Amino acid sequence: MRDIIRILVTLVLVVIISILPSLSNKNKFKIKLAVSGMINKIIIFSIVCLATLEDKVIGLLLLILTFSALNLNISKENHIEGFTNYYKGY
Repeated sequence: MRDIIRILVTLVLVVIISILPSLSNKNKFKIKLAVSGMINKIIIFSIVCLATLEDKVIGLLLLILTFSALNLNISKENHIEGFTNYYKGY
């Protein structure tokens, strides 16, 4: 029973890691916003460390998922933050 749960969690993590780069820019921005805070990073890395103590493969996959979520590429025209340049000619 424990092996089935471990295999299922491993497959779910692999699917999430493979789907992450193909998300829309809106969803990428939401994920990056959720992961980018300092307290959020501490909580995520503590969860990764605890998962690594349980199972090394799941911990490594969670670490890959965390770093891929931190390094998402968001296109420049979809940035929500910042100021609008009113002096730019259209």
